[in-house]
Amino acid sequence: GPNDSDQFNQRIDFIESSHSNWFARYSWGDEAQTSAATFPNDNSVTETKVKQGVLSNTRILGSTTVNEFRFGWNNFNNDKVGVLAFKRDVAKELKIPGFTAIDPSAYGVPSVGIGQGLAGFGGNDPWVTRNHTFQFLDNVSIILGRHSIKFGGEFRRDRYNQLGNQKATGEFI
Repeated sequence: GPNDSDQFNQRIDFIESSHSNWFARYSWGDEAQTSAATFPNDNSVTETKVKQGVLSNTRILGSTTVNEFRFGWNNFNNDKVGVLAFKRDVAKELKIPGFTAIDPSAYGVPSVGIGQGLAGFGGNDPWVTRNHTFQFLDNVSIILGRHSIKFGGEFRRDRYNQLGNQKATGEFI
């Protein structure tokens, strides 16, 4: 099936003074791929969107002390859904009690197994991912005679939000 991919990277460096250097980076990516199936309404679409940003400062605090601060952000969205997702709730149209999509990302044809070694159709259960990470980091390096000491800390917040693989529109076998 078709695959469409775009990406963009931008980096900026800034020398504030002989004691302070900054850099910032922003990256963005977008990809869409359609997988062909036997029946057109069984096709699935995988869309991946990523965004990432970094801001960093390295600062000389004295003849023996250097501080590094960094902030990072990452956003990862990945959707694998059927071609009818967000468009047509076939399970609801069939009016079978209990067979309705719980989320518009699961709209489409329910899974139908034929048996006797024959391939079935339908059942493009969604897999939707919305992951976000935020990171703050600070390190201090100190030289004391013939010794060097480095210490610091990091605060990181990871959010993993996923929906998927739940037979959301039911299954007929």
